[in-house]
Amino acid sequence: MEEPVFEKRRLFSEAKMQHFRECLGQCSWEVVLREADMNRAYDAFNGVIRSRMDLIFPEKTRAKKSSVTVAWITKGIRVSCKNKRVLYKGVRSGWVSEEYYKKYVKVSKQAGGATKYRQIYYAVG
Repeated sequence: MEEPVFEKRRLFSEAKMQHFRECLGQCSWEVVLREADMNRAYDAFNGVIRSRMDLIFPEKTRAKKSSVTVAWITKGIRVSCKNKRVLYKGVRSGWVSEEYYKKYVKVSKQAGGATKYRQIYYAVG
């Protein structure tokens, strides 16, 4: 069995961003402003930002999902799924008509279903 791969991520949200801005507004910048040496001033500035960032946006460790390769998912189906995602975002934002999106989904389902059927038929038969 394959070992799980872990990755560290920070989760950002609008509420956390607002809280981060408020914390930066309330913290004392005297340490940074008093420093005469530019490198030490930058280190102090970076320390203030890092400490607040680690406090508000802690790094979360989570297992990375392993990609499963399915034989019937061809390169064409992957491209079609990518286009479908773009079109869905277009429908949500209003620059693509919903009728066009539905027609594209219908055609891509038919193509994907036929490919999957062929793969299963030839594997069993």
